[in-house]
Amino acid sequence: MTNQALDQDDERDQDRDQDPKRKPEQERDQEQVRRIWSEVLGVECEPATTFFEAGGNSLAAFRILARVEAEFGVQLEVYELFEDPSAAEFAALIATAGQTR
Repeated sequence: MTNQALDQDDERDQDRDQDPKRKPEQERDQEQVRRIWSEVLGVECEPATTFFEAGGNSLAAFRILARVEAEFGVQLEVYELFEDPSAAEFAALIATAGQTR
């Protein structure tokens, strides 16, 4: 691929991320992830709250992954939580995984 083609791909990705129709979907996903984390971990989670900041551990990771699979229909690996993403970053992982299915 040429640099010009890569630049065009980047522009399309940015346009898609800024699409007003997509924004509410991203916000809904974030809210759902924050709700799951809050229920499993027993603390209120903000978009910037990371898994370990919220008190995440291995048992909680498996519970969260089971809920994500049930509610989003997406399977993620436990290491993706152990990389300590924020709730917003984890919601983005779910969205990406859902697009590749």
